[in-house]
Amino acid sequence: ADMSEIEPQPILMPKIGGFRKSKDEKPQSQAPVHLDREEKRAFIGGVLSAGLVVGLIIAAAFAALIFLIGQLG
Repeated sequence: ADMSEIEPQPILMPKIGGFRKSKDEKPQSQAPVHLDREEKRAFIGGVLSAGLVVGLIIAAAFAALIFLIGQLG
């Protein structure tokens, strides 16, 4: 990874925005991404399934915690 644009940070008083900007470098504009209907559905499905997996993991951990607390008492 090219780390040449990162300036060293002082230890006691760190600076915010430690990137050097070249004078000839112009800001890059990011064009909005256009997705068709199938890509949107795939994106939403992926997000929902990832959220479902995280929710199930949290629910299983909570159930295991309740079970362990019940076994101790």
